[in-house]
Amino acid sequence: MTDDAPYSTSTRHSAAFTTILGVDCATKPHKVGLARAHVRDGDWYLTDTQVCSAAEPPVEVLARWIAQDPDCLLALDAPLGWPSALSAALPSHRAGQPVRGEAETLFNRATDRFVRASLGKRPLDVGADRIARTALATLELLKTLRERTAAPLPLAWSPIEPVRPAAIEVNPAATLVAHDVDARAYKAVDASDARLAVERLIDRRLTTERAFDAQTANDNVLDAVLCIVSGLDFIAGASSGPSDRDTAEREGWIWVRDIARDD
Repeated sequence: MTDDAPYSTSTRHSAAFTTILGVDCATKPHKVGLARAHVRDGDWYLTDTQVCSAAEPPVEVLARWIAQDPDCLLALDAPLGWPSALSAALPSHRAGQPVRGEAETLFNRATDRFVRASLGKRPLDVGADRIARTALATLELLKTLRERTAAPLPLAWSPIEPVRPAAIEVNPAATLVAHDVDARAYKAVDASDARLAVERLIDRRLTTERAFDAQTANDNVLDAVLCIVSGLDFIAGASSGPSDRDTAEREGWIWVRDIARDD
């Protein structure tokens, strides 16, 4: 696999999904970025991007988009579970007593350790960082979407998912690293060079029907578009799945391109 090859369902897995909804998750509506892409004649088109607001919260937009195309994949930039070791240690814990377990397993999931080992990129510790609030808000978003759409919205474990719509957890920064793009500076004040590399990646993966300038795009919208790139990797069968499915179903799994499969 090479970065120069455009994504096309005709050259890769025949995916069940026809739409990808990228969601840069946050605890406040005005910090949530959304993006939508459709497949047409084997090519993927970026058709919508927006920042949400209190007047138009994420659940309203996403529910509308899901109703328009239920065969969609939600690619969510937020942890969707907590470390199993932490869940096991806390019920019996009492204040002032030590917590049984090592910090590495208490605060990191199996998928976090996998991403770090394979890409050298360490996701934020969901068990110890502010990202836990975003995780909680995202799980509530999924719950409300299930109620609003009457769809079960399960987590997907295969590009050929029998139940649609479905959702996956992604990490834009890890996706950038997996595509050999520097993920450290694209949100900096002077990020023109880093943004250019991100823009080139997006242009290789998506056709933009409406003007989208990665150089000037809102950070949350840019991450939402990168969530779509992560979703494309998943649909193409290019992402690494968990070796322990049972643990992944409890903790969640970050779907990111497997660089070991590159030609």
